[in-house]
Amino acid sequence: MELVKTFAGIKRISELSREEQSDIFELVGFWMANLGIMNTISAQEIKFIVDFIIENYSMLTMDEIKKAINLSVTKRLDCEVELFGKSFSSSYVARILESYIEYRNDSLREYQYRLVQAKANKADVPKTPAEKMKILVDSLTYFYIEFINDNNRVNYLYSFYDFLKRTKRLKATKETIEAAKKYGEQYTENEVKNLYTNEVGDLIRDFQNVNLDIVREKHAKNYLVADFLKTVDFQKFVSEITEKEFE
Repeated sequence: MELVKTFAGIKRISELSREEQSDIFELVGFWMANLGIMNTISAQEIKFIVDFIIENYSMLTMDEIKKAINLSVTKRLDCEVELFGKSFSSSYVARILESYIEYRNDSLREYQYRLVQAKANKADVPKTPAEKMKILVDSLTYFYIEFINDNNRVNYLYSFYDFLKRTKRLKATKETIEAAKKYGEQYTENEVKNLYTNEVGDLIRDFQNVNLDIVREKHAKNYLVADFLKTVDFQKFVSEITEKEFE
């Protein structure tokens, strides 16, 4: 959850204005200060590093880079973090940020595994409103992270549609609903081709057990939930979810 707070509801570098991106200069200065190498490289070299970050790591947020710096200084990343007389360069920055991304993804996978295990262990236990709320918030947070960090991946977002609809948070326009239906048709067609068609293009036997209406509805709901998540400040949104909504 600490990792979630570094980017949930916060703009990625690619979404920042030019003025906001200029703050990366200060961030690089902060990085150098933590390494104890202030005033060791020229302003031109710093600009090159800033441009390198914007060009190659624009999917990260400023807070994520701060987190990567903290993890590297405290030697919690699985890479060589010492400079050993070498210059602070784009290759060093890339090594740290790549290691951070691996650390983050591994941590999130472990977090998701713990969520699944916790649900399995509590499957037969009546859940309080507080427990129900935590399960939804934790699950939604995980899939939101997957959504914003994996090319708008929408798998399983449909499972939150009923909650958003029931609590009157999701208010889709007629145009959005039409777009969702079209998306559902398209992805159902793709799913049939990818999962239920053999090498020569014939439908396989398992296809007869598939309810295409349910598949279309699932993909349409994925679209609607994804469209909703694009418009909200995620941290603010989850902070406003209450136990009362699960009574």
